[in-house]
Parts: sequence; C-alpha cells; structure tokens
Amino acid sequence: HLNDQIDITGGLRYTIDDRQMNIYSISGGQGGQLGIGKYKVSFNKLNYTGILTWRPTSEITTYAKIASGYVAGGILSGIPYKPETLVSYEVGLKMQAFNNRLRANVSAYYSDYKDLQTQNFIDGVQFFDNAGKASIKGVELEMDAMPVRGLTLSGSLGYTKFNYKEFILVGQDVADVARTTYSAKWTARASAQYDAPEFANGS
Repeated sequence: HLNDQIDITGGLRYTIDDRQMNIYSISGGQGGQLGIGKYKVSFNKLNYTGILTWRPTSEITTYAKIASGYVAGGILSGIPYKPETLVSYEVGLKMQAFNNRLRANVSAYYSDYKDLQTQNFIDGVQFFDNAGKASIKGVELEMDAMPVRGLTLSGSLGYTKFNYKEFILVGQDVADVARTTYSAKWTARASAQYDAPEFANGS
C-alpha cells in the first residue's frame, strides 16, 4: 500500500516439470518422431505477476497488470514438443454509481504467445508441434443496473481477435491462412431479473 489510493502487487512462481514417457508402440497415424523406448524430459520456468491499482475515488478503481504464463513441454504419441510461454498485459476500470445501483467493468488486454502448442492432422496423420508465435487482443465490458427496486438488468459485450504471427507447419509458415477453432470474435449477453416483494403473509 503506497498510500490510500495506490497499491502494488507482485508475485513470482518457479516451476520444475520432470516427465517420463514409456513408448511401447506407435501407429502409423500418430506421426511419431521417436521410436519405442523410455524418454525423460525436464523443464523449468520462472513466471511473474505485477499489478498497479489506483482508486481515484471510493467508487472507481483502475488497474494495470502484466503477467507471464507457462505450459510445460513433453511427448505426445512419440512426438516431442517444447514449452509454451505467454506474456499478457491488461488495463481496466471498475466503477459503481448512484448508491451502487449502477456497476460497470471495462478491460482491454493483449496476450503474446511464443512456441504455441498446436495439434494438427495432415493426410490422416497427427502432428503435435510448437507452431510459432500468436497474439490475442480484446476488450470486455460488463454492466449491471438496478433502475427500480427488485429489477436487475445485466449485460456484457466482448471483442477478441486471435492472430497467428508465425505458424510453421511441415516446414512452411502458414500464418496468413491458419485459423483457430471455437474462437468467436464477438460475444454478448443480456439478462433481466425481477425479485417481487414479499406479500403481507410472507409468501
């Protein structure tokens, strides 16, 4: 706590991953690069988080955050792959007004991936590899309003853009044509809830 309005939060995490794989057989459709045998791999990574929070008033909170992430590498169906790393940036604002009858949260973020782990199938053969580099950026907005007693109106809107900056597949960079699955560019939600007051008999 630097003062009544500004906080700084920090964290570190050190991870050690030791993995062992016993391969007894590999089918032709698995695309295995390693033969039958016992394999060991080891990975270590130091990750960090830093958050700066500023409260200009009792009803407004703003923040800026940077964090790194890590997914261990390993061996899948005889295919070795490297760890995936991420550095993410986020800024946002949380506010409430009119005696807490209006609440709003807005945030913008950017995530930078390296050695992105992907699974692909080419001519019926499985490939699991580190594709390269990718980024995700977006904006999210959430609002809750209580215009009259018992009525709550809620809604959210989100925009996400996923972009491959490098995608090496079978020795070729296909970043310009590669597409993700299950990744919607726009998301939205709206709801209304009304809680009726109790009757005189308590029902």
